[in-house]
Amino acid sequence: MTKIPTTALSPIPDKDQRETLIAHMADGKSKSVEKMSKGTAMQLYLALRVAGYHEFIKTREPLSFVADHILETFDDDRSTETFKLFCDLSKHGQVIYLTHYAHLCAMAREVCGNKVAIHPCGETILRPHRQNQRQGFQRSRIQRNSAKR
Repeated sequence: MTKIPTTALSPIPDKDQRETLIAHMADGKSKSVEKMSKGTAMQLYLALRVAGYHEFIKTREPLSFVADHILETFDDDRSTETFKLFCDLSKHGQVIYLTHYAHLCAMAREVCGNKVAIHPCGETILRPHRQNQRQGFQRSRIQRNSAKR
């Protein structure tokens, strides 16, 4: 998924005795998670979750695998590989992927075919708070049919 040939992962304590994860590459180099791009770190996080899921289902009934907006930093090639992975996971249990990106829904349908069920929940937009527009944004749910009323 990351397209980086990682041969091993190891936890190493830092100066404050907190563990940090180090990825060891096939070329002998290594890199800490903190020095990875956000996209690569998210791909590693997902790979660890998937590995944990496979370990879990070896001895227990499978649970649903839920991924909430995890592909936000993935390019199309890595997103495609991830959807292939999700299709494989669906052989063992339900996979739920949450997103608001239409192109990722289309990509999932293209990669996984009729195994994908897409449930649109309306459109979500971000708009400034009325009370304090400089402070941030609030989510507003607008139903697709509300414009027809």
